[in-house]
Amino acid sequence: MIKKILFVVVLFSLYLNAQNKIMVSVNPGYYLNNSENSMHITDDHKVGWAPGVSVAYEKENVFGLDVRLEYNFVYSGITGVMTFIRTGPDSPEPIGTSNANYFLTSHNYDLSIIYKLEDYFSVSAGPSFAIFNRTFEYDDVLFSEINNAPNLYDKLVSYCIGINGGLNYELPLSAGKNYYFFYSELKLRYLHSIMFDSRGRNTSNYYQSFLTAQLNLGVGYNF
Repeated sequence: MIKKILFVVVLFSLYLNAQNKIMVSVNPGYYLNNSENSMHITDDHKVGWAPGVSVAYEKENVFGLDVRLEYNFVYSGITGVMTFIRTGPDSPEPIGTSNANYFLTSHNYDLSIIYKLEDYFSVSAGPSFAIFNRTFEYDDVLFSEINNAPNLYDKLVSYCIGINGGLNYELPLSAGKNYYFFYSELKLRYLHSIMFDSRGRNTSNYYQSFLTAQLNLGVGYNF
């Protein structure tokens, strides 16, 4: 996948007379639909907010099209997604509680075609690829010592494909051919799993799907 991304970047750089843009942004987001919320683990703690960060590179006139390549990292975590009762070594009486934590991270790669509506507004759409990491961990030293049981760490890696679309706004912060600008985008991204790193587990009847609404807010440079 990395080789393919580098190939696209090199291909963009061949068009030396076209304008280039780089953009960096923070991305408050929300899962409008998240198949992980159907699991019993997240019954009382749904995964909703999906904050992240992005970096993007845009090239004009690639085979007559304006094209943007964006990398986006998203992190969601739930502390205390499950609570366990801790008992003593010689009695079933509770002596305390301990929690398990849930984390969902994604590495999203969007390739978008840009269509300008006006000087500052444009729309974008294209394919997406993502790698999701779902982690469930229970780390309690006291529990391990008393019950002679190992801490729990379970990680599932999934590979997803989908589509993205967005409404973009850019406001120049200086004049001239090369300039900085304020950048914002309201983006929707849908992803569906195609493959899992199952690590011996049976995932034949399991799938993941995600629909995310994301707001990119940042700065860019046109050169």
